[in-house]
Amino acid sequence: MYHYGKMLILDSKKTTFGTFRETFHAHKEMEFVYVHEGTGQLITDGKTFAIRPGVLLFFQPFQLHRVQIEVTEAAPFIRSLLIFDPQLLEPYMEPYPALKSFYQHLYHHELSMKLIEGIAEEDLLVSQLAYYSSAIQSAPPDEKAELIIHCTVSFLRMLKPIWQERGEREARRVSRYPNRQPHQAETMMQWLDEHYKEEFQLEKMAKALHLSPYHLSRRFKEMTGSTLSDYLQAARVRQACLLLTKTPLSIQEIGIRVGLTNPSYFCQLFKKKMGISPHQFRLIQQRARSGL
Repeated sequence: MYHYGKMLILDSKKTTFGTFRETFHAHKEMEFVYVHEGTGQLITDGKTFAIRPGVLLFFQPFQLHRVQIEVTEAAPFIRSLLIFDPQLLEPYMEPYPALKSFYQHLYHHELSMKLIEGIAEEDLLVSQLAYYSSAIQSAPPDEKAELIIHCTVSFLRMLKPIWQERGEREARRVSRYPNRQPHQAETMMQWLDEHYKEEFQLEKMAKALHLSPYHLSRRFKEMTGSTLSDYLQAARVRQACLLLTKTPLSIQEIGIRVGLTNPSYFCQLFKKKMGISPHQFRLIQQRARSGL
């Protein structure tokens, strides 16, 4: 793995042989994950998607997600990662107007396409990650930042036509089959996403979804690998990150708006999930926007 400060994380063919179970989480970085080996599911935006070899996953900043992979010694999870802070790299898109437009689309717009299937390992989009991972690690210190810019620009340039072609194909598919019935777990997550501002009442949720409280809790854990409480906490922290980044609201007011009326508990939960306090998070975002 190559880790360059807060700007970029690049890892080619990272391998996990043991159990791989993420919790629901969100982060400020833009993340791409190419799956070389492994099968499982992605849960994001209240929906589930199948993960298999040849899939490229994409996560926008503060997009709540969870990846579950069935891992054994004989069937490890092998993936390549490209993770970077879009605020820090956005200025380097200025010389490329068409690429900048695509970059801003990925960064700021609501995207219906969460992954791209059928990308071969031999595709330059994938193979360049191994090249740049090696090149950046072996480069002199004064050349590393330049190679990082080259890596992200090159990756996005190669991704752009693939994304556009697959996006058009996906739009045609959805127009033909617009009324897919939601998975039971999706219905549960959608309810939580709609009611995260309220005090959580299991009985109220169970009644709305026509389930017993016990069956609701058990089925959610079976289908997602997380508890209702874990998902709700992650959803609230994700929304708090957005409000801290995009609004001047006070920390206390943001806590209230995400359903956490006790300021002390809000700060405690935020730090547990994000590793820093809400105030520190806001300062980092402000400094990144100002180029400091």
